[in-house]
Amino acid sequence: MFYPTVPPRRESAPRKRGAAPGPGPRVALVADRETAAGTSDPYARGVTGPRLVVIGGLPGTGKTTVADELAARVACPVFNKDRVEASLRNDGVTAEQGSWTVAENLLTTLAGEQLRRGQSAILDTVARVAASRAAWRATAEHAGAAFRLIECVCSDPARHRARIEGRIRGIPGWAELTWDDVESVRARWTPWDDERLVLDAVEPVSANVAAALRYLE
Repeated sequence: MFYPTVPPRRESAPRKRGAAPGPGPRVALVADRETAAGTSDPYARGVTGPRLVVIGGLPGTGKTTVADELAARVACPVFNKDRVEASLRNDGVTAEQGSWTVAENLLTTLAGEQLRRGQSAILDTVARVAASRAAWRATAEHAGAAFRLIECVCSDPARHRARIEGRIRGIPGWAELTWDDVESVRARWTPWDDERLVLDAVEPVSANVAAALRYLE
């Protein structure tokens, strides 16, 4: 499967004191941002001010794991689209009535309220539609906040399938996804051309989280 990534362009600006490059995960930064290793505390490494972080990708690529780990480190909430949509379904808003669209609109509202208060937020959602990603970017810009987009992938199809078939999320009112569901989403998937960080689920979670923290700077 094609993922349109290019290596990051290294700028001539000096690296922060105490930061040193080292071996990292197999990730691709689709941007011309500088990434540098540093301390484990994001605020000590310049992650200041509100940020809207959108973590997208096909089901089963590790979005929620990365989102939860990041949230614990930068002390901000995660708004998960499936949990929001499941709540809508439980209250009678069906897929035929547009529960998916309503859920994404609610994510936009929740993120906007967080940013309005000067607080960061993480959105955990497939983010398949370019218009949704553009709306979230515009929400961040309107609030004067930084916007960071992360795409999670899994380059090993067998491992990807095993991840789907072996997980139990236990979201009330939300069916556990099957591999057929993933293939259905993939069939409607349009490769992203947004500026973003790409994380591969074949890498250790700790390495992907470290790369994401660097990207938040």
